[in-house]
Amino acid sequence: MMKRIFALLFALGMAFGLTMQAHAVPTQINDRNLLPHNDFVDWSVLGPPGTCLPIGFTVVSNGGLTLTVNNTIEPDTPFCVFQQVPPIPEWFWWNGNFAPGDAVLAPNGRPGATLIQFASPVLGAGVQIQGGLLGTSFTAILVVTDITHAVHTYSETGYSSSSADNSAIFLGVLDDTADIVSIEYSVVGDWEYANGPGINRLDIVSPVPVPPSEQLDMILGFFDESVSNETLTGVGPGKSAKNRLNALRNMLEAAREHIGEGSIAEACQQLLDAYKKTDGNPKPPDFVTGEAASELANKIQALRANLGCQ
Repeated sequence: MMKRIFALLFALGMAFGLTMQAHAVPTQINDRNLLPHNDFVDWSVLGPPGTCLPIGFTVVSNGGLTLTVNNTIEPDTPFCVFQQVPPIPEWFWWNGNFAPGDAVLAPNGRPGATLIQFASPVLGAGVQIQGGLLGTSFTAILVVTDITHAVHTYSETGYSSSSADNSAIFLGVLDDTADIVSIEYSVVGDWEYANGPGINRLDIVSPVPVPPSEQLDMILGFFDESVSNETLTGVGPGKSAKNRLNALRNMLEAAREHIGEGSIAEACQQLLDAYKKTDGNPKPPDFVTGEAASELANKIQALRANLGCQ
């Protein structure tokens, strides 16, 4: 009995470990030009300088992604839109070191941390940031949360000035997969009190949707590679094992042809039939077995979701 319990715990531990390894730690990016963004939010879309937003406001990115923004240090302090100008102090004009004309989002005259939550996970994001008192150094903190609820923290040292020369530091991250669900910016430094940080344009790396035809090509490539390395094999008595393996591939090929013809309903049915031959359920019996079988089933289901199959 104890051996069985140990074996079960070991198997669960291995499964958990593999799951954790599947989510790589995002890489810190300190140069806007090194973040391959394909989307952005320019805070000027929220209104002219002096516009203050409701608590927990939402904004839609240039590419259509919805973001929710909150102040996690002083939740009742609203964010306002400022604009960087040459170093001439004016109300709701930012006297800092962003590029002249930059729209800046910051808490309205109070401390704050800027939490940005994405409606769907992204690959990366980043901003330039300024905080603290003019003429002092500060440390910008970026806290990233992924879809597994893992939290990753990054930091970068900056200097707060009124030079209006685009010297504000950039702090962002980039992941291998679209796992990032939120980012939070704050600053710390050697001062007793300072207003919350200002951030300029938020650059976003969103996942690029893969067309269904390309997605199916990738599935067929995975199928062939798995057969080649023997992580996917046919199952059945005698020669039926090889025949079933070939039949499953033919189902995927037929689905590709239907997609090419625009016959989505037929493609969905073919993919459903293929999924039922890989899903591990005894009825109907599977056509394949091996380490790659469950991943193949997941890939087929992901394609069906992409096609909008019922």
